[in-house]
Amino acid sequence: MTRLAFPLALAAGALCIATAAQAQVYKFSPPSTTFTASGPASITKGEQVQCTMTMKMRTNAKGHLKILSTKFSGDSGCGTGENLPWKVKQPTFNSAMIMGFEFTSPFGDCSYPQVPMFLDAGTIIIGFQFPDCGAGLGAELTTSPTLSLVAAGAD
Repeated sequence: MTRLAFPLALAAGALCIATAAQAQVYKFSPPSTTFTASGPASITKGEQVQCTMTMKMRTNAKGHLKILSTKFSGDSGCGTGENLPWKVKQPTFNSAMIMGFEFTSPFGDCSYPQVPMFLDAGTIIIGFQFPDCGAGLGAELTTSPTLSLVAAGAD
C-alpha cells in the first residue's frame, strides 16, 4: 500500500463508521411504561407567564412514545394542550419531534406540526418559538420513572 493509500483507506473507514452512527435507530425506554413529566414552564411574548407543565406519556412494546395529556397550571392563562395524544417521532440519541403539538396560550393558538424536544438524563427540555402566535415556550420536565433513548436492539 502506498503512503497515501493507507490514510485514505483509514479516512474512508472513519467516514463509514460516522455514517453508520448517524443512521442508528433509537427508541424510548423502558418499553410498555407510563411516565409523568413535570416541571417549570414559561410562556413568553413580551411578558412572561410562569407555569408548571405536566405531561402523561406512554411507551409501547416497540419503544414508541405518545403524549397522552398535557396540563399547565400556575399563573392565570398558562395554556392548554389540545387534540391529544401527540406522537413523538424521529428519535435520535438525545432528541425527538413532538408531532401535531396543539397548544392554546394566553397569546392565542400556538400550534405547530413539529416541536423539538431534547432528552437528557430523564429530563425533557422544550424550547420553541411558535410562528403563528409569536410566543415562546420553555420547559424543563423531569420524568418519572426515568425516560431515556436507547439504540434499537439494546435492551
